[in-house]
Amino acid sequence: MAMLAMTANASRTWTLYAVVNGTELTIKAAHSGAVPDGGIQHTSDDENWNSSFRDQITTAVIDGTCINYDNSSLKYLFYRCSKLESISNLSKFSAVGRMWKRVDLSYMFYGCSSLTSLDVSGLRTEYATTMAYMFRGCSGLTSLDLSSFNTANVTNMSSMFLECTNLASLDISNFNTEKVTSMSDMFCGCRALTSLDLSHFNTSNVTTM
Repeated sequence: MAMLAMTANASRTWTLYAVVNGTELTIKAAHSGAVPDGGIQHTSDDENWNSSFRDQITTAVIDGTCINYDNSSLKYLFYRCSKLESISNLSKFSAVGRMWKRVDLSYMFYGCSSLTSLDVSGLRTEYATTMAYMFRGCSGLTSLDLSSFNTANVTNMSSMFLECTNLASLDISNFNTEKVTSMSDMFCGCRALTSLDLSHFNTSNVTTM
């Protein structure tokens, strides 16, 4: 029985990797870490995993294979992709976190200053535990609809919208913050916001703002 359990877990191991064609980036998933030649493996503990291409890509597409990716991190996925103008098919990450029941979304869009719109409505977040620095430096965004986000398990929202300098509209009316302990610099530099309703925020566990 133990052997069967180990086999089942091994069969669910997927790795993200990048394929770059000129200015287009495609994110794919490989079974059991079998990244093909030419693919660049995403490593969530290394902010420089995309350093060879992040300054050239303008479009990104999430491949259908990513529907199998059920591991626990999208950290640094588009880190410092400053020329990136569009990201398609984020809904393909519909299984993310399913394996470990936790997800790290920190730094995911950090420094994507050329994004003027971003559809995150299909991004699975119910297992997310940290969203720190998630949208930091997305200075091209003027609005961001996060009404689909499930934040019930998030503990860290520090610097989440830091330096989103042109963000004039932000819908976070559905945010559940009862487990959040850090909100430091959460809205720092959001100078275009003219209104922000936080009346529903539960800050009972917050230790730093």
